Amino acid sequence: MNHTFQILEFNRIIEKLEELALTEGAKEQIRNLTPGLKEAEVRKNLRDTTQARIILDRMGQPPAVAMNGMTAIFKSVTQEGILMPEDLESVGTMLTGVKRYKDFLNRCKYLELSLPYYEENLNPLESLAKELFESIRNKRVDDSASKYLRNVRQEIVRMEEKLRTKAESMLRTNKKFFSDSYITIRNGKVCLPVKKEYKPAVPGSVIDQSSTGSTLFIEPSAIAALNGELESLRIEEENETRRILYTLTAQVEEQLPVLTENWKVLEKLDFLFCKGKAQCRYEGGGAGDFHRTDHTDH
Repeated sequence: MNHTFQILEFNRIIEKLEELALTEGAKEQIRNLTPGLKEAEVRKNLRDTTQARIILDRMGQPPAVAMNGMTAIFKSVTQEGILMPEDLESVGTMLTGVKRYKDFLNRCKYLELSLPYYEENLNPLESLAKELFESIRNKRVDDSASKYLRNVRQEIVRMEEKLRTKAESMLRTNKKFFSDSYITIRNGKVCLPVKKEYKPAVPGSVIDQSSTGSTLFIEPSAIAALNGELESLRIEEENETRRILYTLTAQVEEQLPVLTENWKVLEKLDFLFCKGKAQCRYEGGGAGDFHRTDHTDH
């Protein structure tokens, strides 16, 4: 059989076909292809490939669906891990792609082919997708994820401004005490750059110092309470953010069977359209064209 494969340049055909695949699952299916020996199976595979080619000819390429990293994301969910914002955003992006693919196949139904009815196995989970879109943006939990989170973040902004105003006022009032004319953040605290010799004149806690030791970064007692309030607000923000991530992760876990089925169907469709693309490219190309490879499958 291997000698026959060499004569037919079967390995070369597989390599060319794999180049057309968009998903790792489709590539794996292609790498595992062997010639079909059952006539009914061969005819079905040829029919699927021909239908994929017709769709490509009449409707163009199906929409691409971003599925990179889904294996790790699904594994993390099954291991009861918490999904990070970028993971949840990836799930939302995948679901958007599923909806576009489903709509594409529905538009193809007028061609009166069986392949477009794969759309019945695709579920875009629109409620979950909406929740993810509204809660996660730019790889972070968005303010719109909860009213409480929005309020806490607004309070953090106000507190930061209050701190900055108070610290800058101290800088302007006693310029000779300070080595620079701007405040600095050390260990998460607003500090003033105090010349070492003026340390007694600026009551507060020394948080850090310069490499030479000539400048001390002091958290003045006058703003320590405000720094404490700001730190408490940031803890509240972190707790609410984690609560939201746990809630969204639980929703993804609940829909994991549907998400996994979507993934498998998309890989199957990618495999079929790969063969359709190959038939478009090589149809009429002679004895080594892809009419031969349409007679193959698992």
